[in-house]
Amino acid sequence: MTKIIETRNITLAKLKVSDANTRKTHVTVGHKEMLASIAAKGQLTPIIVYPSEEKGMFEIADGQRRFLACRAWQDVGRLPKRFAMRCEVISAEEAAEVSLATNVVRVAMHPSDEFEAFNVLSKEGQSNQEIATRFGVSEKKVEQRLRLANAAPGIFQAYRDGDLSLSELQAYCVTDDQERQKSVFKAFGCDHSEYQIRSRLLEETVRDSDPRVRLVTIDKYVEEGGAVTTDLFKENLYLSDIALLDKLAAEKLEEIKKTYLNDGWSWVELFWRRSEVNWSELRRVSPETVELSAKDQAQLDMLNKKLEPLAESDEVTDEEWELVDNLRDQIEEIEERKLFYSAENKAQLGVVLVIDGDGDIDAEFGISKEKVSSDQEGSKAQDNSKKGYSAKHQDRLAGERTLAMQAFLEQNEEAAEVLLLSELAQSHFEGTISRVFAGIRNGHVPLGFDGEELKTNKAYMALQDVEISWMKLFGEEDADYTQIVSDMETKERKSLLAFLLAYRLNATNHHEAPEKDTIDRVATVIGGDLSLFWQPSAEGHFRHISKTQIGEDVEDAVGPEEAQKLQGMPKKDMAVAAERLTHDSGWLPETMRGGQNEAPSVPQLQAAE
Repeated sequence: MTKIIETRNITLAKLKVSDANTRKTHVTVGHKEMLASIAAKGQLTPIIVYPSEEKGMFEIADGQRRFLACRAWQDVGRLPKRFAMRCEVISAEEAAEVSLATNVVRVAMHPSDEFEAFNVLSKEGQSNQEIATRFGVSEKKVEQRLRLANAAPGIFQAYRDGDLSLSELQAYCVTDDQERQKSVFKAFGCDHSEYQIRSRLLEETVRDSDPRVRLVTIDKYVEEGGAVTTDLFKENLYLSDIALLDKLAAEKLEEIKKTYLNDGWSWVELFWRRSEVNWSELRRVSPETVELSAKDQAQLDMLNKKLEPLAESDEVTDEEWELVDNLRDQIEEIEERKLFYSAENKAQLGVVLVIDGDGDIDAEFGISKEKVSSDQEGSKAQDNSKKGYSAKHQDRLAGERTLAMQAFLEQNEEAAEVLLLSELAQSHFEGTISRVFAGIRNGHVPLGFDGEELKTNKAYMALQDVEISWMKLFGEEDADYTQIVSDMETKERKSLLAFLLAYRLNATNHHEAPEKDTIDRVATVIGGDLSLFWQPSAEGHFRHISKTQIGEDVEDAVGPEEAQKLQGMPKKDMAVAAERLTHDSGWLPETMRGGQNEAPSVPQLQAAE
């Protein structure tokens, strides 16, 4: 047993940290909390010291964090110069052993005990701010600990016993309704993830990121009596009165519609997502143009002069990009003043409003529901043939489509059977083949781009992962393929068939590939959303086509108003901006679309992870 020579008060000037002190890592961890504790309660326990070889000095074997906190307060004048700490003095020979024992044997308090201790202080009348100040933590942390301490007793005990993790306890505490917590805990027990717990508790709520919430605003919703649940641990808000939210959103949208109708437009339609707009049934009538005022023209010239050197530069800093965006916004605002719809035009045309994810309104003006005449369609088709994709880029897109279809087919065993049997039946009964699949001997499909590009292709890499797993089964030297396949269960055999057919699927523009209508029918059978594997990017798409075609593709993807933002840009900037505008739009070039919008005859599966 360690022998205490004496207990005495020693001034800070005569104390120093000992080399024998075994705590050398993370010494300053919790320093803020220790400062708060010393300020609120002083030194609660003695520190352990021993006489130093330096005359009159003592070295600290245990308690250096308390010493450092006291010295910090002394340095800023919160403690007097002659402040002394209560010390227990031991012999120098025992110092290292005592330091090791006090640090190793010490068991940290279980977090549940800490939560309950904070709750006791709160029940005694101390405010969150007072508790935070006393223990050197934020008020937010105090609020979180109090919420956890007030979880339903059975849930809190499960956490204390180690049956629930801290993150799972936090998930239950997304609500302070203990009856609701107990109901979900009774159904779930201790076998569900924090995501599942949180989802069940919040299944009848709407998150604050919902476009309806952004449109109405939280303040308006609360003002009308709506209840809000705060997830203290994910910093999200959830609205529970969905009927009220829908009512307020509908009223807000009616106000917005009236604004445009009162301005003379014939009709107004609203959509919550741009993808809901069927642009193929609509066409935009160009506005008339008017001359800018002298003041507006001078402002426009000045802005363009500022923008030109930045737009042409190959090296632009983040700060300069912000300036470029700001200048373009100002230019766009002035350019819009050139556009004019007469009262007669407005009486025949309408406005499409799209509410984006932030609750902002994107307005598309001058929209007609009249179908385009056959002459106009012919003219448009002729223009597209002139401004369309190069043969090389069409081959690239066909290769991208092929890889995505292959990835989906690999997952769709039923589709593989349908396609193989239909191919064999056509060969047997008609004596012809559709050329949907490359030959059995080598199965090579010409994709239209090189091997380096394949390494960044999501669909190709998904197929590669599957091939590696099959190689483990078939990759041995002198493998008996017949025996291996014979030994397979039916499910495994179907998976192998789907994989081997997928690798031979040919939806390219190669002369040996089938006609496009055949490829479209095959795509319908396979199912799957190709946009999960392909998105229009600057490098992969827009830099390969003309500026005119970039504008047309962006208009097709996200509407004419967004496409107008590209006007006047150099092609390099235009390609980058086009990628940003079409991100996550789900848009596909016409050459990749066939069969995507029709109901498949077999279940659609998600893209491989």
